[in-house]
Amino acid sequence: MNNLNTTASYLTDITFRSIHSEFKKSLTCFVVKEITDLVPNEPVPRNRLNIPKQLKLADPHFEKPASVDMLIGSGPTLSILCPGQLKILNNDNLILQKTKLGWILGGNLESTNLSKSSRCLVTSLPFDLERFWRLEEKLDEERTLSKDELYCEEHFITHVKRSKDGRYIVALPFDKTKGKLGNSKQTALKQLLYLRKRFQRDHEYKREYTKVIEEYLKLGHMTLVETIGGDGFYLPHHGVPKLDSLTTMLRVVFNASVTPSDGGCSLNDCLLVGPTIQDDLITLLLRFRTHTYVILADIEKMYRQFLVRDSDRKYQKILWFVNDEIREFVLNTVTFGVAAAPFLAIRCLHQLADDEQERFPLAAKILKRDMYVDNMLTGTNSVEEARSICTQMTQVLRTAGMNMRQWAANDPNILSDIESKNLDANFDLSNDNTLKTLGIRWRAKTDSYVYKIKPISVTERFTKRKILSEIAKIFDPLGLLGPIILFAKKIMQDIWKAKIDWDETVPNDIYYQWNEFCLQLSCLPDMSFNRHILTNDANEIQIHGFSDASETGYGACIYMRSKDTFGNYKITLICSKSRVAPVKTRSLPRLELCGAQLLANLYVHTIRSIRIQVDRTYFWCDSSITLHWINTAPPTLKTFVANRVVDIQLKTEIHAWRHIRSEDNPADALSKGQLPNDFLNNEIWLHGPPWLQQNETEWPESHIIGLTEIPEIKKAHCFVTKSDSYCAHLLKIIENQTSLMKLKRIFALCLRLPKKYRTNTKIRDMRIKDLQKAENAVIRLVQGSVFANDIAPLKANKPLNEKSSLASLDPFIDEENILRVGGRIRKAIAPFSKRHPILLSKNNFFTDLIIQHYHTAHFHTGIQNTLYAIRENYWPIDGRNQIRKNIRKCTICFRANPQLCQYKMGDLPQVRVTQSRPFYNVGVDYCGPFFIKEKRYRNQKFIKIYVAIFVCMTVKAIHIEVVEDLSTEGFIAALRRFISRRGLPGTIYSDNGTNFRGAHNKLNELYELLNSQQLKINLEKFTNSNKIEWHFIPPHSPNFGGLWEISVKQFKHHFKRVAADKRFTLAEFNTFSIEIEAILNSRPITRISSDINDLSAITPGHFLIGDSLKGLPEQNYTKIPDNRLSAWEIMSKLKQQFWERWNKEYLNELNIRHNKSAAEPKLTKDLVVLIKEDNTPPMQWNMGIITDVHPGADKIIRVVTVRTKHGLKKRPTSKIAVLPIDDNLEKQETISKLKMM
Repeated sequence: MNNLNTTASYLTDITFRSIHSEFKKSLTCFVVKEITDLVPNEPVPRNRLNIPKQLKLADPHFEKPASVDMLIGSGPTLSILCPGQLKILNNDNLILQKTKLGWILGGNLESTNLSKSSRCLVTSLPFDLERFWRLEEKLDEERTLSKDELYCEEHFITHVKRSKDGRYIVALPFDKTKGKLGNSKQTALKQLLYLRKRFQRDHEYKREYTKVIEEYLKLGHMTLVETIGGDGFYLPHHGVPKLDSLTTMLRVVFNASVTPSDGGCSLNDCLLVGPTIQDDLITLLLRFRTHTYVILADIEKMYRQFLVRDSDRKYQKILWFVNDEIREFVLNTVTFGVAAAPFLAIRCLHQLADDEQERFPLAAKILKRDMYVDNMLTGTNSVEEARSICTQMTQVLRTAGMNMRQWAANDPNILSDIESKNLDANFDLSNDNTLKTLGIRWRAKTDSYVYKIKPISVTERFTKRKILSEIAKIFDPLGLLGPIILFAKKIMQDIWKAKIDWDETVPNDIYYQWNEFCLQLSCLPDMSFNRHILTNDANEIQIHGFSDASETGYGACIYMRSKDTFGNYKITLICSKSRVAPVKTRSLPRLELCGAQLLANLYVHTIRSIRIQVDRTYFWCDSSITLHWINTAPPTLKTFVANRVVDIQLKTEIHAWRHIRSEDNPADALSKGQLPNDFLNNEIWLHGPPWLQQNETEWPESHIIGLTEIPEIKKAHCFVTKSDSYCAHLLKIIENQTSLMKLKRIFALCLRLPKKYRTNTKIRDMRIKDLQKAENAVIRLVQGSVFANDIAPLKANKPLNEKSSLASLDPFIDEENILRVGGRIRKAIAPFSKRHPILLSKNNFFTDLIIQHYHTAHFHTGIQNTLYAIRENYWPIDGRNQIRKNIRKCTICFRANPQLCQYKMGDLPQVRVTQSRPFYNVGVDYCGPFFIKEKRYRNQKFIKIYVAIFVCMTVKAIHIEVVEDLSTEGFIAALRRFISRRGLPGTIYSDNGTNFRGAHNKLNELYELLNSQQLKINLEKFTNSNKIEWHFIPPHSPNFGGLWEISVKQFKHHFKRVAADKRFTLAEFNTFSIEIEAILNSRPITRISSDINDLSAITPGHFLIGDSLKGLPEQNYTKIPDNRLSAWEIMSKLKQQFWERWNKEYLNELNIRHNKSAAEPKLTKDLVVLIKEDNTPPMQWNMGIITDVHPGADKIIRVVTVRTKHGLKKRPTSKIAVLPIDDNLEKQETISKLKMM
């Protein structure tokens, strides 16, 4: 059906009968999973349909949405139709048809709600898989709260309250920047009806589901709403079975992320998520391994223990059945599935800890430190303190209306005060039962972690989807199975590199690897690891970290070595991390360095998690190159190595790194990966190398092999130059700088180089006096090159030459050998620099740098203010003009007030100055929309129409056509009417469609018409068949079509002044438009003489009246006397005299250029320009580079092609502003950036 295919595996014979008669019919049907969605898709308002009550309907409840059980073909359907058909009153779209089953309703009914929308969300899964083999990952990164997270915290503090019974009441944190909340009632209703269908099939599912809802009502977590409707949000809900749960067999999940049917925002879209305020999973598991005695428990129904304030409960509406009737309820508590729920629940626990800290100090500490959502993993080093923790946790949670359950511990005395009903059902220290703690199984009897890996079935065909699914099921957050996990990750990377589809069979080599992995994994026994990593009564604790790398990957593992009072050592694997080698090939030393960096990050994360005082730390690596790099100063290394060495040196002590043999390195297996059988035979993985059990004096010596040359070392370059013109080179350096501060720093470093070698001070310690010395050195150098003739006599205590330009300033040389102004204000009470400013020459690059610096520092102030600021310290000669010149070259100032290019008015096109029949060469444009009435009666609705204006390019005659709509056919029809009345044109000119892009929204329809592909195709066919040439002006160039633009303006001028707000019918509007056409065609196109004896001015009407639309060519009668002509020839002579006057009076006036003073812009390729954008501030105009120029017939450039970051654009020069960038380094950098776009 509709070219869609459905696969059916079964056939069945059925018989159906009428509910009103004995009629029945048998059919053979295909069995499919689902035919369609609910029909109708929304409830039908039956009370609005005038259905006669005596009619027996085939479906008495047709108005309710329901599933389709059977789809009948057209043949059987026609066979059950009967004579008889009725129309529904007040609805022409619906009919009642009689059938053998009863009357049925057919037709279309206007929906009261928006139709259901569909969305397709696409994600790139291969991109997400790259996280498994990234080069590195930050383990110790500390997050800072974002602006939204800070607001969420402040919102909680402001609105949280506590009821009389101690329970917390919170408010939902809405995001004020999001859109309007949508209406999700229809979606919730559809989900509820789907649940009803499942309830009919699965009675056990219905029983568990109903049990959960009734519990909500019983505990007051949900309330029936008496008033139906109103604002708010409806949450669809569904059940998720929990087969491994002992307390909740089915969890009802509420979907606050559902997209509403009206396209609005979902509840989760409008809520803030809030910050993460609990420690991560790995941190809790690591800390859990440090306690001698441990306790596990969780809070019963934690989310539902916190109330939502009354005003926010309307956003948590649900639909449910009451006596088989659909009713509305509101959820009164924090609801699982709402985006802000985790933050609100956990934040309430922290608030409880703050409120009850004085009464329950132990419990307050645990609520903030040892909770992962509603699970508690904590412990201590004494039974008494552990019992106190149990007591305080029970009491503190009871004050807030909560209950702690599923208690478990590794010592029975700890839980002696806990009721048996609150103990974990699997907790029994006398057998080997395991409990699940944050995804890892813990055996209380042996106090150990147990890994139970489900065997993977081996088949003849493995796909990418199947393999990745099985790998994802192996959960090992602490990395205790690190070598096995890396082997699986390597297979995953190989699959990704093979670039196969999800359901495609993997290549043979991968198949054999995976097959062997699955076979050995099924034989792997339950692996157990000691939970407690410390020995009893430890008096010395050491941390030992190991790293290694191979072509397969790199990894790091950390062990704890603790010593008791009897001198016994216990070495335990704490955790490990591994990464597969990146797809891009890296050298082995670089991978070794990445392994060392991973070890440093893992160490920092581990120390922060376990919070144990460590006596000594050792880091072991079997790569001599890596150890040399760690002991090398980072600035001397290449970038890749230097960045990682800096990170390692900041997080670890350099002297703690030691060399180890590869055979003693447990990280060797971690970097290469191991099959399960090899992993079982790995003797050093669980407890490290055997010599760790001995005293440090018996450890193998750490020898770092000396290297003749260390790789990745930067080569030192020393450049020595010798020149006779030392000052000339320094001036060249000054001339090439674009920043005054950069120039001063360069000279400061150069001046300090000798001192650096004498005192070994750091160059980066730049002080103000160093910069001032550098500035004085530059000034002396510049003044010495410019004012040499004036400085020489001053140093010899001789007067200046009378012709010197500095004579009036009475200059002198100060103690720093700098030329300053003497002036006449020596006795003024002012700073020395203001009384005697430093002299600066004009037209000098250093003077320009100072002017640019002060101009920028004072936020691009004007000439006067910039001059005032500079004269506080400097006296530039001809300062005002020098500043004016630099400000004109300031790019930022120019962009704030750009000067667009002006060009000489071009020659008129040939069609404007060549005699031709009226409307042989025309321009066309649209204007509107205008609103008219459908009929002449009152209170009729208005409709849009448009006006097409055709203007003769030769005599400015105007022809107006009214267009009823913006369809292609409407425009072609208007063009046909124009041709039928005015004759077939030879050439038509019109705007380019993009001229309407920046127009008002009302012109969007017009823009779509002019840019539509269908219009262009139809126009091309029509103009080709009639031999008409169609020309478009350049984009964004309305000035190229000034002739028809002024015609539109003239039409609107008359229309607005006469019609005002009147509403015409179509006939009245057409009549009025033609009258305006007559007025415009009667306007003079030449000057009106004040002499009464002169002839009247020529108007377009002179060329229109009496001219045949298909007139034959006529003889020229202007030179023949009237007495030799017939009457008809005399009329032709009068018309020809109009053309003679057109040539003498009108054509000559067109010769004047109204912008004759405009200079032609000098536009060339590679010029950096700004493109003017209408309705956009100048600072946001696009910058581009001219790639091509398009000169006209008169060699004047009026159109250019510009490359911007959005691509090539063709624009008139009137929309172009040339940036004032000199031919220097700044211009070259700008051009290179633009060319790369």
